[in-house]
Amino acid sequence: MREEDVLDELRSWFIARKTALAQAGYKADLVESPAAREKRSVSVTIASARRIGQLVLWSSGEAELGMADVASGEVTEEHREITSEIGLRDATMTLMAWLVSLSRIVWLIARLRSLTGL
Repeated sequence: MREEDVLDELRSWFIARKTALAQAGYKADLVESPAAREKRSVSVTIASARRIGQLVLWSSGEAELGMADVASGEVTEEHREITSEIGLRDATMTLMAWLVSLSRIVWLIARLRSLTGL
């Protein structure tokens, strides 16, 4: 995967899910680094009342996945190298699994499929 492709894939993933996430009660934001920056990045943050997750991905494929539980203050951070669609899928699925229970994941996947046609 080309360097910029990995950022495009994360952008596309977020855009396809933002509406469904908002309808499900999540606050979802995407932030991009300035265009002039040598090593570009895209950051996706998704939060519920109980949990917060963030995936920061650089054009080099380096990534940081952070997950926090609001009540306990527990924070888990993972460094990853994302160089393929499979790696990106794993990171985004890990992020979503942290945020929602299994029943909510099933509901959310069905909702996202109905909105995106996937």
